[in-house]
Amino acid sequence: MDSQLIQRTRYLLRARVRRCQKCTAMHFNSSCKQFLNWMSNHPIVSAILHTVTKPDPRFMENLERATNGQGTDQFHSSDNIEEHFVMCLEILKRTISIQANDVHKLLCIASIASGKEIYELGNADEAIEIIRDEVIDPILEFIDERLDSRDAIIGVLKKYKQRCEWFYRQRMREAVDQNLEGKSGERALMIDLNSYVHQESLEFFVEPASASGEADVVLRDSDGRYIIIDGKYIDEKLSHAAIRAKLASGFHQVCRYCQDYDEPLGYLVAFIRQSTRIQLECEQSDGLSYLQIGGKIIYFLEIFISDEPSASKSGVATEIVLTKEELVKTEE
Repeated sequence: MDSQLIQRTRYLLRARVRRCQKCTAMHFNSSCKQFLNWMSNHPIVSAILHTVTKPDPRFMENLERATNGQGTDQFHSSDNIEEHFVMCLEILKRTISIQANDVHKLLCIASIASGKEIYELGNADEAIEIIRDEVIDPILEFIDERLDSRDAIIGVLKKYKQRCEWFYRQRMREAVDQNLEGKSGERALMIDLNSYVHQESLEFFVEPASASGEADVVLRDSDGRYIIIDGKYIDEKLSHAAIRAKLASGFHQVCRYCQDYDEPLGYLVAFIRQSTRIQLECEQSDGLSYLQIGGKIIYFLEIFISDEPSASKSGVATEIVLTKEELVKTEE
């Protein structure tokens, strides 16, 4: 990962947390809102939020009761750091929904965060200190640990997209037509992506072929988990039907690679060498479209490398709209 990007992200993360930790009780609610909004909109941190597991329904039921001021008769803990992070995140979300002067509800939230009975808590100031120590600090620790892991790859891919579209369009087309390191077409483009990821200092290696073949890029994060990236080249001569078939095949390939490596998500990068814009009718997260196939999440990133005229001379844009059903239907 780009060390400056990670360093800047860590600095902003700690600054947002410090604001929550040092502010007065009067400003605590608004500081927490700012912190949550920042996490939800940051391209790297939001990816971390999106990939964690869902909270235990029993925990959510108790949290709902606490938010409504009904108290709670059960303390939830977990040996899994990711599950604990999710619980802390949900507690923080409920905290900002409580009015600052509603002391009883705030005490109920602090009770479920600390495991103490409400009568053991003195006042709103003590409840806020518990939330700072038992909720906000674990959120900081978890995100800080994950910044160098697979979740950060979305930030790398977005930077790669900008690099290709802003500065390297002609170079990318030349790689396709004239070979790069002895490879042409799609393979040449993936050599360029491999090189870029390697330069970004991610722990990098290409695995041997999996049961479904060999993914274009396989990375290993600091936790020992795999990051699967596969690429497709959309030539300027391809018809809409051919584009649809190629992308559908790509999504299914990444899904199979994720199954082979037992990973919950993967990435499909499409190099587009034509003026056609591709719109996927599917969910959006972190500025990327994604599909859920066979229990796996597949992110989709377009990189336009066509030789296009300026916006004022480009004429009417053409677009191909692909539905989720078209992309995930069983291949023949």
